[in-house]
Amino acid sequence: MSIAELSERPARVLLIGSGYDARSTEKQIEADLGLAQDVLRSRLASNELWTLFAQGPDRPSVRVMDGPSDFDERALLGWLFGGDLLAGYRIIPPEIHVDLPAKRSTLEAALTADPEGRLPELIYFAGHGERRARIDQSFFTLSGGERMTVAELAALFDQAAGGPRLLVHSACYSGAFAEIIFRRGDASLGLSDSVRCGLFASSA
Repeated sequence: MSIAELSERPARVLLIGSGYDARSTEKQIEADLGLAQDVLRSRLASNELWTLFAQGPDRPSVRVMDGPSDFDERALLGWLFGGDLLAGYRIIPPEIHVDLPAKRSTLEAALTADPEGRLPELIYFAGHGERRARIDQSFFTLSGGERMTVAELAALFDQAAGGPRLLVHSACYSGAFAEIIFRRGDASLGLSDSVRCGLFASSA
């Protein structure tokens, strides 16, 4: 797959998942995207669903924890709580279908591919988020240390104002992204011209 193909068949549904790097792209993030794929594939044509994940298909970029080989309290606690110093891990390629890496360039291309600005209708993000004092500067992480802030995502939606959009966001502090209902993610600028709503795993 390539970015050019996005313009030929814009996604109706966009799935995104990543950490900053392979160490923070846990297997659970991939599992969340895999479940979303399983649910949606029965309801969508194959060319309506795009998955942007980690560093892309076939690239070792998913962290898998190794379980302790022998019973040892330190190793067991490290494995349970994810401590790098106490437990080992491997970096493996994705085991789900991946179209493109979860980079800013691919996300921006996917969100602006439809010339009428109506697609994608559903955007799902699984991964990590961080908060900032200004709510519009809170962000979710993308591969390679890149990020997307509330203000940046809302601005992309503003550029392609069209049909309704639903954002499902499972990261920490994801509630900050409820601000996408406003222009540029800023309540002082008023509501956006298009309908936007979301389901969020946590508060801002």
